[in-house]
Amino acid sequence: MTSSSSPTGDKPVDPRKLLRVLNELFSEEDMRTLCFGLQVQDPAVDYDGLPGRSKRDKARELIIFYSHRKRLGVLVAAILDLRPNISWDEIQLEESDEDPTSANITLPPGLTKPQDKSKTLIASKSFGVLIRLMSRPDMRDAVIAFQ
Repeated sequence: MTSSSSPTGDKPVDPRKLLRVLNELFSEEDMRTLCFGLQVQDPAVDYDGLPGRSKRDKARELIIFYSHRKRLGVLVAAILDLRPNISWDEIQLEESDEDPTSANITLPPGLTKPQDKSKTLIASKSFGVLIRLMSRPDMRDAVIAFQ
């Protein structure tokens, strides 16, 4: 892991990468210490009170807890405080992460029917753009307001 850089980028945190970091780099005792530190700002954060039985389940629920409150930055700051060797780049959402078509997944021949690749390419790029747009808080708020 590289040295920690400050979270000054415009890119949001990728919850999947954050879960991987918590699962791989934090023991159960580390998770308890993390939650204890977070209780200063939010008394509702309690490791034993988080749903799930395993450390991974509880880490996922902790991420969801902060994500729903739009306070993921508080969790990230606490994680980076306990693990300063984690690079900000390791947990932020990259453009390639947002576009599900960017993954180089090859299917065995005959698994799918031949398709008109031009329409598939247009559709996949369009969905990628929609995903990127919806990941922006201002766009998400506009869609919710429109509903």
